[in-house]
Amino acid sequence: MAGARVLITGVANPFGTALALALAARPDVERVVGLDTRPLSGAVADRVELLQADLRSPELGAAVRRTAADVVVHNDILQFPEPGRSARHLHDVNVVGTLYLGIHAARAMVSAGGGGAIVNVSSGSQCGQTLYGPYSASNGGVAAAITGVVLVSLQT
Repeated sequence: MAGARVLITGVANPFGTALALALAARPDVERVVGLDTRPLSGAVADRVELLQADLRSPELGAAVRRTAADVVVHNDILQFPEPGRSARHLHDVNVVGTLYLGIHAARAMVSAGGGGAIVNVSSGSQCGQTLYGPYSASNGGVAAAITGVVLVSLQT
């Protein structure tokens, strides 16, 4: 992992923050960039570069390329619709955002010529949960989106 450049989505949530701090402390990690719509605070704000962006943004591709990440950890999966937001919003962030991120990250890694890794953090709830229908459905979409990104990347 020497010289690794890591991009972590959802860096403002507890898991993203803990992962970013752990990776930033490693001598073999050159750079940690966090992508989130929320600001960072505390130690993570001092040690991690913030790319404040929405996964569904048209500018996402250029932003991902600028990070030069060779490792992308996609940790920004919403579990519940945010207050005042619909289940459709949850779907758009989780499924469409994952698809956009995966495509842009894979293209950037392939065009850089060095390869890389995309890690998708997921609960596996796509198998179904009666209390969290929209989340389970969107997780199924996330799994399908990642599979699609891999298949498209292999063709380029």
